[in-house]
Amino acid sequence: MESSSLCLCRAPAFPDSFYVHAADRVSVLVQNSIRQMTHLPSMPTFIKFLIGFTLMLSTAIAQAQLSTDDVFSKPDGQVISELPKSHPSAYIAYAARLFKEGRKDEAVQWFYIGGIRYRFYLKARNLESSEESSLLASLQSGVGQMINEWAGGAPTAWVQSIDAALDWDASYPNDYVSKDTYRDAWEQTRSGLVSLKQYIINSRAEIRSKRLAAGLENRERD
Repeated sequence: MESSSLCLCRAPAFPDSFYVHAADRVSVLVQNSIRQMTHLPSMPTFIKFLIGFTLMLSTAIAQAQLSTDDVFSKPDGQVISELPKSHPSAYIAYAARLFKEGRKDEAVQWFYIGGIRYRFYLKARNLESSEESSLLASLQSGVGQMINEWAGGAPTAWVQSIDAALDWDASYPNDYVSKDTYRDAWEQTRSGLVSLKQYIINSRAEIRSKRLAAGLENRERD
């Protein structure tokens, strides 16, 4: 495993092992700790800018594409029903919305669904060194840091959210990129999240200790 100094925004290709590197990083963040959650009111603007630029770069935007305004304003049921037809950045936008609304455990699940589907899209379309990959890195550095810092405070719930993300991704269609056509890429992407889950299970005490040393909240008792 790489050093905890790994910077998310320096990882343009996002190998499967990136999930594990992110888990190590989030457990020892000091400078940008939970205090960063106080900046949530500006998060929708940040998300809308990045995702809007992502959609401009996309070469295969579905007709039923959700805009970022849609993600932040439409009822939950309508957003969720339209996500499978939309660019995968929309899942991350929805996670940011849920987090801002105080629905933080739900946000963790949808963040990881977005991670699966965005990385799958990059891998299937051979875009792992593209501008879209760099934009995912920016989303991970902003939204991902915020959500992972919350998730790390309760490893049991973190693992449950990852399981829920894997189950949802497997159970619901992906109309943006076919899971059947690119099955190898899909399975490889999912295996990275499974590796992160196992890391969390095996490293609960280490994560708790590092968060304690960094002044981050631990919401679970020993």
